[in-house]
Amino acid sequence: MKPKEEEISLTLKRDSGQEWGFKLAACWSSTPWVLDVYPNSPAEVAGCKELDVITSIDGNSVDKATETDIMKMISDADNSLELTIKRDTSSSGEEKNDLSEENRSSSGEERDDLSEANISSSDGDKLEDTSIEK
Repeated sequence: MKPKEEEISLTLKRDSGQEWGFKLAACWSSTPWVLDVYPNSPAEVAGCKELDVITSIDGNSVDKATETDIMKMISDADNSLELTIKRDTSSSGEEKNDLSEENRSSSGEERDDLSEANISSSDGDKLEDTSIEK
């Protein structure tokens, strides 16, 4: 059964120096998705959820964007970030688990081809405290 997806626009707002409060993950040949949302963060307040698939950032499609392009789009944002996401709204949730499981090895650890970005605060010129693991 194909998952039922809904397209949603979210506006994240933060105070200067505050982290956005989410981690992105993707096999960077595909669309990035939200790996984690931190409690009480701008991402959580805006309604961002784990496994949301990001399709655009501030109106710019991420369909053919590189990891570097995506990180720049986020770091260039001041204190407001517009995300367009696709969310699985199927009632069973089985399809949601498939997305997470396909990016894990048999031991339960993330695969080597999975990149993770901790999206943090920006001073307008650079992304601070950002980690990317490959």
